[in-house]
Amino acid sequence: MEAIAPPFERTHPIDIMRFAISSADAGVPTALIFVTGVVGGAVRMPGLRMAVRADGGAAGYVSNGCIERDIIGQAMAALADGKHRRIGYGAGSAAVDLRLPCGGQIDLMIIPQFDRAEVAAAISALAGRRAVTMTLRDDGVLRTHDDDMPMAKTSARFVAIPKLRVRIVGTGAETVVLARLAMSADMEVVVASPDAATVAAIGQYGGTAILLTGLGGDGGGIASGGGRASGAANASNAGWHDDAWTACAILFHDHEWETKLLPAMLAGDAFYVGALGSYRAHQARRAALAAAGLPSAMIDRIRAPIGLVPQLRDAPLLAVSVLAEITQCFQLRHGSF
Repeated sequence: MEAIAPPFERTHPIDIMRFAISSADAGVPTALIFVTGVVGGAVRMPGLRMAVRADGGAAGYVSNGCIERDIIGQAMAALADGKHRRIGYGAGSAAVDLRLPCGGQIDLMIIPQFDRAEVAAAISALAGRRAVTMTLRDDGVLRTHDDDMPMAKTSARFVAIPKLRVRIVGTGAETVVLARLAMSADMEVVVASPDAATVAAIGQYGGTAILLTGLGGDGGGIASGGGRASGAANASNAGWHDDAWTACAILFHDHEWETKLLPAMLAGDAFYVGALGSYRAHQARRAALAAAGLPSAMIDRIRAPIGLVPQLRDAPLLAVSVLAEITQCFQLRHGSF
């Protein structure tokens, strides 16, 4: 069984379910906690938000510390008697001694007994970058495939989406720092670079990186070092298939690579495509892409200069700016996971 990390380090449904499966497989009963409704300024949106073990270990959070201790106690009691529970906090709830400083209301459902196959199937789907419908029945049973079940027979229904993935293509400090920041924000990060040193640096920080070839030179090889350099890919045929939960950031000062890389990025379903460079550089980029046959509607998808804050020249600040823009675009398209 894996070590218990601080609850707030595992917040995405896939990580909460993995924690629950791992704990249950190790012989420690574990309950799943769903937020079924919110009123006002609650921290978390409805959906799977916590898992609690019979020994008090937990993953996820609901209110950033206001009521987690009581939720853990309620979940442990549900595990002891095997009965699901509906509980509420905040305005109008029975827990009069537990205040929500935001003034809102949170309703939860605790599932002390879950079907391992259902949860494993949901994990597999999310890991495969597919959304999952999660249905809570009135009797406390969780289903992950009953999309057609009438809502009258259910307590709640949620859609869990894959983790936000950031695909970064570039070289140097901007690429490495953005990758590190995105990884620290619990995003899936995949990096491609024609520079072996950049690939090696990403690998040393625990990221996934591939070495790009196909634009002059011999392309080198797979960078060595302690990381997960996953191989080499030709720039004109990298085989990328970005989904609706993926952001693409292209970070080159030498823009020669872009005409090979951007068409594939723009042809996919990525919710964000951003490119480094000045306004003048972006006009030249637009002209090069148009000359390569890309329609204006595709070129217009590029957010450039990249980032919410213009004219940043420091790699850490640029990374914050880019990640903020990615987060903003993700929220506008998907809301929250």
